[in-house]
Amino acid sequence: MKVTINEIQKRLSVKPSKSEGILSYDVDNAYPQRMMRLIGGSGTARNCVRLYSKFLSGKGFKDLQFFDTILNRKKETADKILRKVDNDFCKYGGFAAHFNYNLNLKISEITIIPFEHTRLPDPEKPEFKNKIAVYDDWAKEFCTRIKKEKIKWIDRYTSDPIEIQKQIEAAGNIEAWNGQVFWFSNEGEHSYPIPIYDPVLEDIDTDAEIKIHRNSNVRTGFSASHIFVHKGKFENDTDREEFNSRISEFQGSDVAGSMMVIEVETEEEKPELIEVKSQLNDRVITVTNRNTKDSIIESFGQPPELFPGATALLFLMTR
Repeated sequence: MKVTINEIQKRLSVKPSKSEGILSYDVDNAYPQRMMRLIGGSGTARNCVRLYSKFLSGKGFKDLQFFDTILNRKKETADKILRKVDNDFCKYGGFAAHFNYNLNLKISEITIIPFEHTRLPDPEKPEFKNKIAVYDDWAKEFCTRIKKEKIKWIDRYTSDPIEIQKQIEAAGNIEAWNGQVFWFSNEGEHSYPIPIYDPVLEDIDTDAEIKIHRNSNVRTGFSASHIFVHKGKFENDTDREEFNSRISEFQGSDVAGSMMVIEVETEEEKPELIEVKSQLNDRVITVTNRNTKDSIIESFGQPPELFPGATALLFLMTR
């Protein structure tokens, strides 16, 4: 079988965004923000990220004195910084750390920049060479447009004191200088990272939607969908809305078993309730749920036994 490249979906699209001077992080420039929402909506994926992060952090730094060293004005310790780095790397495949310097050109402060706030520069913009763009609303979740005047362009990290001095001089003085950013990507320093779970994004979305389906069943009292056929015609929109409102009062888990009384004068006026049978059954949902979770867990290279409920669910499937 031959497969052409056009038949395979591109996982990440990167193109210059001329107006901001950056490389867009996927078609909507919001890839990491989408990953954050997908992970947040899937209990399985979130647990995988948590376990992955704990595995990378281990017991922290070997030097116990450095472990508790305060590294910035927020009073964050080296251990806190390490765990932030691990968390971002596990979620995005990359991380960003900001360094401030003193007058002796020694690092005086280290803070972690949320990786989703960072973007690479457009290589066609020489004024942004060896810099990282930092902005807190690339996905335009709070404003309808990106405010270019609020984008911070920060020099990339270098340990060379001569280069550090050049960066300070280019900014005017050390007070005007924004310091440096150590920007790391699992795809290389000039490419956006792709997290290890990217191949199973659809499964992560499915895992999130399945729980919505379960919640919907609970809220409707596990009743099947129905079409309520009202015999006759409502005289006006107000009557129709009032009737729909009364029907709604008898839906949901908190009114399960309630009885609604409707008065009719003739047999012909008796309303009809038509059940709409779903093509899904419990086993289909159970198998889909298990396969989805297995796919997500396998993408992280983690044994299923680490996840509570996995063994019990497998037992139910094989009954």
